[in-house]
Amino acid sequence: MSAPLLASFSVSGGSPPPTLESLRVHTDGHARAIVAGAWPHGDPQDEAGLYECELDANQLERVREYAAHPDLRAQAGEHGPIRADSGRASLKLGDDGTKIAWGAFVTPAPAVADTVAALRDILAAVRRHPVSAVRMALVGTELELSNPGTEPVGVSLLRPRVATYGSDEPPPLSVYHEADELDPVPDFTLAGGERRRIPIATSVAAPAIAFATVTVELPDAARLDGFLVSRSA
Repeated sequence: MSAPLLASFSVSGGSPPPTLESLRVHTDGHARAIVAGAWPHGDPQDEAGLYECELDANQLERVREYAAHPDLRAQAGEHGPIRADSGRASLKLGDDGTKIAWGAFVTPAPAVADTVAALRDILAAVRRHPVSAVRMALVGTELELSNPGTEPVGVSLLRPRVATYGSDEPPPLSVYHEADELDPVPDFTLAGGERRRIPIATSVAAPAIAFATVTVELPDAARLDGFLVSRSA
C-alpha cells in the first residue's frame, strides 16, 4: 500500500490534440508521473508513458513547504471559466483534500503559480526515470520509436504527420492540421531499451516537425491516449 498523498498536480484537456500531464508525490517521497501529451507547454514533448522515482530529502521538503503554505490553501476552489475545449489545471493537497482548479485563460494567484513551478521541476526530475514509455524521433526520412524505460510498452501509432517548421516556438495548431499525413503504422510492442525505425514517405523539406497521435499500453494494462511532437535532428 502506498503512503498518503502529499500533493498532486495535473494539466489536462484542450482542443485536440489534448494535453495530459499528471504528478503525484506521496509523504514517503515516492513520486509517480503519467504523461500522455505535454504539448504545447510541457517538456519533453516527444515522449509519453509512466515514470516513477524516490525524491531526495531536499525535493520532498520543498514539496512539503509549498503544500503547507497558507496562501496556497486560501486559493481552494475553482477559478474559471473552466472548459473542456481549452483545458484545465489542478492541484490537490493530500492531508485534507484541498483542491484548486483553474481554466486555461485564468492567471493563477502567485502562490499557485509558484507551487506549479516547483512541481514542474519535480515532474521534470521524475520524467528522467521512465518505467514504460515511448519516445519518437524524426531522423532523416525515418521515424524512430524507442522505449527508454525498463518495462515493455505497447504502441499504436495513429495518424503520424510531418510538416516543415523551423521556429523554436511551439507550433500553432494550424501546422499540425496542415501537415502531410503519413501511411498508417501497424501496432507493435517495444521491450525496455528497444528501438525501431520506420521509413516514411514524405517530400517535406527540413527543418521538419513530426506529430503523432498514439495509444500507449502500460504493463499494468492501463492505456494512455497521447500525442507526440518531435523536431528533426
